[in-house]
This record gives sequence, C-alpha cells and structure tokens, in this order.
Amino acid sequence: MACTSISGKFSDENKRVVTEEDIIFSAITSESLGTFRKICQKLCVNFRLAVDSYGRNALHVAASCGKQDIIEWLVKEQKFDVDATDLESNWTALHRSLFYGHIKCAIKLLQVCFW
Repeated sequence: MACTSISGKFSDENKRVVTEEDIIFSAITSESLGTFRKICQKLCVNFRLAVDSYGRNALHVAASCGKQDIIEWLVKEQKFDVDATDLESNWTALHRSLFYGHIKCAIKLLQVCFW
C-alpha cells in the first residue's frame, strides 16, 4: 500500500476492507478540488504513489471522470507524471480523457505538459 496513515485500512458498513487508495479515488469522482486536497492531506502521507489493481493513479481517475481542476492541481502542484501508463491498457491520462469523451480534460493535459 502506497499510502500510510495511522489506521491503515478501514471497513465499511458491509465489513469490506476499504483502503486509503479506495477513499482517494472515490473522492476524485465525488468531491470538489478543495475537499479532495483536504482528504489527501489528512489521510495519506504520499498519495502520489497510490494505484489501484489496474495500475491507475489519481491522474488517470481524474482524467476518466472529467475533473479538470483536479488534473491541473495534480500535475502543476503535485508533479504527477502525465506520461505514466496504467497496467490495464498501457494508457496515459490523456488516452483515458479522450476515451471517455472529456475533450476539455485532454486539452488541459496538453496545456500542463508545456507549462
């Protein structure tokens, strides 16, 4: 597990094990940038290393979900590698944003590559 916190793993109401990575990736899909940043700061020492079983990191998830503001924060401030590929399809965040039809996210990824 890439994330380290005091508690390590959690369990939900169905007694399933929920990892910090699960919480971080869930926050990308459902929270604002401000809330996502707070979750990352409180929950995980090094969330940049968090990946799921398919090798997707936070940037891949944000690109898949159309979260332009989170993409910009991850690349500009957290120094995520825009060329990182997942294990599932060997795709980058740019591939994922285009596959899911998030053209503005694809443009954002191309812009941040040149900043």
